[in-house]
Amino acid sequence: MFESKYLKYKTKYLNLARQRGGVDKKDGTQAGEGGAGKDEGGGVIKDGAGSNNTLGNTTRVIGRYMHGFVPGAKDLLATALGVRQAVPLVPPEIPGTRTVSVQAVGSGKVIIPALKLIPTTTVNDIKQKIFEHDIHKTIQHFQSYRLFIGHGGAELTDLTRGDIVDDSIIVVVSNVDKDTFMRTVAQDGNALQNAPPELRNDKDVVMAAVKQNGSALRYAPDELKGNKDVVMAAVMNNGFALPYASEELKGDRDVVVTAVTRNGKALRYASPALKGDRDVVMTAVMNDGIALVYASEGLQDDRDIVMVAVSHYGGALGYASLGLQDDRDIVMTAVRQDGRALEYASFGLRNDRNIVMTAVRQYGYALRDASPALKGDRDVVMTAVRQDGYALSYASEGLNDDREIVMAAVTQYPFALEHASERMRDDKNIVMAAVTQNGKALRYASKALRTDRDVIAASRNR
Repeated sequence: MFESKYLKYKTKYLNLARQRGGVDKKDGTQAGEGGAGKDEGGGVIKDGAGSNNTLGNTTRVIGRYMHGFVPGAKDLLATALGVRQAVPLVPPEIPGTRTVSVQAVGSGKVIIPALKLIPTTTVNDIKQKIFEHDIHKTIQHFQSYRLFIGHGGAELTDLTRGDIVDDSIIVVVSNVDKDTFMRTVAQDGNALQNAPPELRNDKDVVMAAVKQNGSALRYAPDELKGNKDVVMAAVMNNGFALPYASEELKGDRDVVVTAVTRNGKALRYASPALKGDRDVVMTAVMNDGIALVYASEGLQDDRDIVMVAVSHYGGALGYASLGLQDDRDIVMTAVRQDGRALEYASFGLRNDRNIVMTAVRQYGYALRDASPALKGDRDVVMTAVRQDGYALSYASEGLNDDREIVMAAVTQYPFALEHASERMRDDKNIVMAAVTQNGKALRYASKALRTDRDVIAASRNR
């Protein structure tokens, strides 16, 4: 199919090529020349008889027309013009070219997977190339780093570059001094990941890094992750640096208390023994109530701890013991902080009118978790839909036919009309109240009102 397409346009584009002065023979050869021509991609096109047709302009014209939307356009072009093959011209590789990979010592990041080096390439040229390709910003300044041939190999200089062979690894090693690097990590603690081994193992350097960013502790050597001074400095900056501490220090009370004081959720990384330490857990939940999830089972049944937790985060009620989920004072504290906590209350307390009323006043959707009896309580439902009209979907069948309740619901949330009774969806005043806020609510009106001129006009205005 594509071959016939080329043949169809051959004459047309040969003529166009002649007009441009490239071809003046019917067979497509260039006047006055017997040399081989180049195709659009820089190839030499030869015919099968051993003579050469110079079709440069012709192939460029047709190639520009067809290239990009016909697969194999160049080969089909050669076939259409009676040419047997297109031989691409590939620039010859300079003798002595070597392909190497470049990576940073310490972090092990590959900076350049494949870098071609020609014999005239200098070390400074290599450094500049590495610096330009360093998308991870592993290198701060190319002049501040030395290059080595392989891990533990000779330093790369203009004298030793002849030792590079294919697939060699060039290792980038920092040549920066300690004071300079300390100033760097003092501004960006995560720069520790790019430190050479001798600086990464230096306590002063690591200390400067974790004071700026506690999470930089992850880049410290294991020996310093077990150093209490370093770890304390890290968790004081960021409690969530605790997971990078040694297992021994995750069981150190001073370290863990410091960590959970900064971030209660750091309790997750404390040792099992400290997750059962009442003072540690109390400190954690005072910072973030959700830390209760990481407390030992025994402390999840501690009334004082749970009360503190739910006062900071009502949803922590979900991690309290079953007994405390049936404690009226604790549940009331939880739903007062977050009405959604009603979901975790015992069934008996979900039938407590005061608790449910408190919950829906704070979060109307909590009506979903009320007992069936309270879903039929007019005052409870009215309070819920005024806070969130969508709560109408959980009202009892009788109350979704209550005109005042439905009007309050669609006023707060026009799409609540979907959950109104059939009679209410045929009430013009209610439908008008909904569509004047959002015309798309018209889809939930009765069939009769969906064709009502006043209703349609009101919906189009919104």
